[in-house]
Amino acid sequence: AHVPHPYALLINETSAARMINSQRILFSRDASTRGLYQFAFWVESPAARFSNLLLARLECARLFRTQTRSTTLAKADFILNTEMQDFYHDVSANPSVVRVNIRAELLELKNREIRASRNFVRNIELTQADAASAVDGFNRAIDEILAEMTSWLGEQLPDSPLFP
Repeated sequence: AHVPHPYALLINETSAARMINSQRILFSRDASTRGLYQFAFWVESPAARFSNLLLARLECARLFRTQTRSTTLAKADFILNTEMQDFYHDVSANPSVVRVNIRAELLELKNREIRASRNFVRNIELTQADAASAVDGFNRAIDEILAEMTSWLGEQLPDSPLFP
């Protein structure tokens, strides 16, 4: 069985621009504009959903002794910040593409330093240019980013609790 690292992680809520962080699904007909699907909505905003999925994925991966939201007063060794920088359906491309870009930053609290940062980008080609296909593409992109981010986090952790 996998033994978690002896570290505690606080996870900040994923931040995003107001337009991204809404319950409206975004699309783009050109690089400089964004539109909103008229009859297609998220149950929760993409940033809130990503935060929930990230916590669940890290709990399952057992990389850390504990992982919790930063809204608690728990003591931690690391803080993970994430920002959803792009999250839209690009209908100007043929075939259309879902574009997702999430920035992650791992802060080490002992030294108050950024241990690592990285952008996780996915551009998923779709077979149809409609909201339902876009949602499937977004789900795939997020699943791939979560898997890659979990591996990346594991690579950033020191082997010793003394922090080399």
